[in-house]
Amino acid sequence: MINCVYCGGAHERPADVKQCWSETRAAGGTPTGAVSTASPAAPPSPSEPAPGPADTAAVLLRRGPAVLGRHVIITSAADAPAEWRDAERLVVDDAVLAAPDEAIATLQSATEGRRGLVIELATSFDRVPDAVDARAPHEIGVDHAATEAFRLERLRELVRSNAIDARDPDHPRWHLVDAALAAGASIGGAGDVVAPDGAELWLDGGPVRHHDPIGGVAVLHAVGVEHGSLATPRPNVVADDGALATDQTAAVTHPGGSARIIAPAGSGKTRVLTERARQLVDRWRLPATAVCLVAFNKRAQLEMVERTRDLAGLHVRTLNSIALAIINGAPPFAPQRRTWRTIDEPDVRRLLQRFVATPRRRNTDPLAPWIEALGLVRLGLVDPVEVEARYAGDVAGLADVLPHYEAALAGEGAVDFDGQIDRALRVLLTDVDARCAAQRVCRVLLVDEFQDLTPAHLMLVRLLAGPGGAVFGVGDDDQTIYGYNGADPGWLIDFDRWFPGAGDHPLEVNYRCPAGVVEVADRLLRHNRRRVDKVIRAASSGDDGWHVGHGDDPVAASVGAVQRALGSGAASSDVAVLTRVNATLAPVQVALSGLGIPVAGGVGLEFLERTAVRSSLAWLRLALGGRFASSDLAEALRRPSRSLHPRIAEWVGEQHDVDGLLRLADRLTNERDAGHLGEFAGDIARLQALVAGGANTRRLVDALVDDIGLGGAVATLDHSRRGMNRGAQGDDLLALRQLAALHDDPASFGAWLRDRLSVARSADGVTLATVHRVKGQEWPFVVVHLAADEQYPHRLADDHEEERRLFHVAITRAARHMTLVPGPSPSPFVDELITEPPEHPPEPPQPAPPVRSRRPSRETPDHPLLDRSRVMAAVGLVLVDQGQEWTVVELEPTSALTRRGDATRSFPLGAKVETQGRQRGELGPRAGEVEPAGVVAFDLLRQFRDRARNGKPAYTVFDDKTLAAIATALPASLDELARVRGVGPAKLEQYGDSVLGVVTDALAAAAV
Repeated sequence: MINCVYCGGAHERPADVKQCWSETRAAGGTPTGAVSTASPAAPPSPSEPAPGPADTAAVLLRRGPAVLGRHVIITSAADAPAEWRDAERLVVDDAVLAAPDEAIATLQSATEGRRGLVIELATSFDRVPDAVDARAPHEIGVDHAATEAFRLERLRELVRSNAIDARDPDHPRWHLVDAALAAGASIGGAGDVVAPDGAELWLDGGPVRHHDPIGGVAVLHAVGVEHGSLATPRPNVVADDGALATDQTAAVTHPGGSARIIAPAGSGKTRVLTERARQLVDRWRLPATAVCLVAFNKRAQLEMVERTRDLAGLHVRTLNSIALAIINGAPPFAPQRRTWRTIDEPDVRRLLQRFVATPRRRNTDPLAPWIEALGLVRLGLVDPVEVEARYAGDVAGLADVLPHYEAALAGEGAVDFDGQIDRALRVLLTDVDARCAAQRVCRVLLVDEFQDLTPAHLMLVRLLAGPGGAVFGVGDDDQTIYGYNGADPGWLIDFDRWFPGAGDHPLEVNYRCPAGVVEVADRLLRHNRRRVDKVIRAASSGDDGWHVGHGDDPVAASVGAVQRALGSGAASSDVAVLTRVNATLAPVQVALSGLGIPVAGGVGLEFLERTAVRSSLAWLRLALGGRFASSDLAEALRRPSRSLHPRIAEWVGEQHDVDGLLRLADRLTNERDAGHLGEFAGDIARLQALVAGGANTRRLVDALVDDIGLGGAVATLDHSRRGMNRGAQGDDLLALRQLAALHDDPASFGAWLRDRLSVARSADGVTLATVHRVKGQEWPFVVVHLAADEQYPHRLADDHEEERRLFHVAITRAARHMTLVPGPSPSPFVDELITEPPEHPPEPPQPAPPVRSRRPSRETPDHPLLDRSRVMAAVGLVLVDQGQEWTVVELEPTSALTRRGDATRSFPLGAKVETQGRQRGELGPRAGEVEPAGVVAFDLLRQFRDRARNGKPAYTVFDDKTLAAIATALPASLDELARVRGVGPAKLEQYGDSVLGVVTDALAAAAV
């Protein structure tokens, strides 16, 4: 039913309201409950169209207060209504629709400046289709609004949202008045409409904002009208004066809907977010159903729910929960044709194994890079081809696997965690009704930890906000520490790029940390160049609240710091030990457990199954003498690798002592294999001699890592992990050295370590965690363990500014005291705590925030058997095959693509074909130009791949390009093999020894 302002009743149809209006005006009457503001007008003639329910021209053709910035829409070359005669005129015609950017900029400027325009609409938006983009999100990129379809949507929104349509000057229309009438308002009064409670209201269709009453008339924003609310806004002041600090109050009462709130550590960002939500609902009187608080994770969501229990109807969600509601069509989002269940990682692995070959070996996890790579495509919006290149062979064929994996998910009606976001983006990009429904729910978005959004998350936020962009983003660019997922400080640095016209309210006071910690943290951050310039100060003066625990034994120093905190009266749960990587928690964990101090977190028995640790323990068991276990021999033979043929490696596993290994070496006819096996036996004998001489566990581990070469072997595996955010195997060895120093007896070390790592955790114990896991948390006492030069910045990290931000997050978790434990080689960041940055630090080589990914340009590949110049010369060669001429048009690593008319075929390189034209001879290398072993190796490697792929696609082992590169390099060790492009750590772990054996066979065959 539609409330009628003319008779005081209600009607079912707008036509009935129109008829009532006509009868009332014909009788010279005034709408019920309204104040007449103009002389009665003559009724429309029969030839005129029936007037609409809001067709009171005297009201609708009022420009209203200038601060509301209302536009008026007129037809081409028509005169502007009287109140807009002096307004700037903007023509929107077909040429503008073809190139809308200039018109968008004019309208955006007028909107921000609250200038009403005369919009001469010389075309029709009805001819403009709704914005739809069916491409995959990674093909579009963060800036979806830059696409043609969405630029036109933005233009249409800017034209219509705050404009009175006066193309028919006798019967002007305004959608806001229509909606207000439907909500129970009536036309009249000193404003636009009168609410049922008698309140006179101006209507505001511009950007979300709060206005104080104008001329005694309240201003109601379109968000309230859209949700059926005519509640009169209250003054924009905090209800509990004095409860918030000055900077917090300024942020909470920001008069616009969109703003950037820079919130340094300890500045009370969660309070600002929840109080802002309360301000919008209680003071602005926006419907709670139009306001959405977006929490970074489930823990933050629960905290925000607890703080806003009095705000009935308020949405408090994570982006993933919003995405899941969108794709499942859960109310109040638009219904969808099907629903989706969310699967966890074990099911993800199960599906991936249909398309990816995996080894059957302990502690090898070749699926881990695949799972990361899927995240990089769907959350980082990086092209799959580019992701393949980044992972150096660990995810070969990703671009082919991805559609198969997504089809398998769809077949089961499932999404994985990242897929929730990806599928929600696809829904919003292609389903206009779903997008409109989602934007209605999210008219005002309050987003926590804005700097940690991935590109896909930012794209989702912008789609939810719609063209209006009412986003209140809270975060700290100096706490951007998830760059490996696509998080970027640029989201906050360039906030007004994503949300034009946004306000800016920095918080300045750190209420958490001691004054000294705040001071040094600020000094540290000023060494970064790419950041928002800001003021950070402590809430009060006092002790420094931090010190450096010097000494060559970082484990003892960290344990001592924990003991001092407990001795001061702190509970175990008041203390946290934080590290850069997970592995280095193990020594502190074991040491604390040995003292009877309860711990929470840390590492478990899985630590013993990590490659470097597992190999080390196998070597230690061999060093103890006794009958060798075949599994220990196999483990030790792989790390460091001896490059033995797989058949010889099997024979090694059958030996029981060093003498047996030496006898086997004497029987081998190949001097290379015999030498490698002899070295292996000698290394075991060396460790056995150390044990016989009374060497302790640490001495044995040092000899294994430094002298025998295990350290160099795992460094090879770590090499291609640069830039990724996880501990490397070198960190495992570092932890193992420190653990070895805690237990001298090598004979019982393995059992002792297993027992220590099996000690039960306590929820009330000392927290042991990596810095990445604790952002947003705090403890009275914090120990930053191993603040060393290879940890901060991590030796494999590419972005040193992010590493500095990570160090800053670590030290600012402390509420009372922070202890830095650098060990013998302090991090350069420790010095920066007390060293003023240069006045103009050099600009780091940082890329701009990713806007869209681009597929790498195709280049002519380097062929293993032809150098680039010969490849280029071969193109255009005319071949004769079975009497038909074919022309070489492109070369691949192992074949030449040829064309005859519209037909194509592929010749293998080296094919014996008759040639004519400017070159003659076979397609491939000429005799004597290439080592024959390379040709043999390539054939043998393809045979090996056929055996190893076990029914999976060939590229899941190695693609032809990688095999060709191996055949060219003919590597003699795992270190050399790791340097071949396309061979990553997972492939090295899985196939490395076998590949080296194949190369050995090829060299032997070539020699014959």
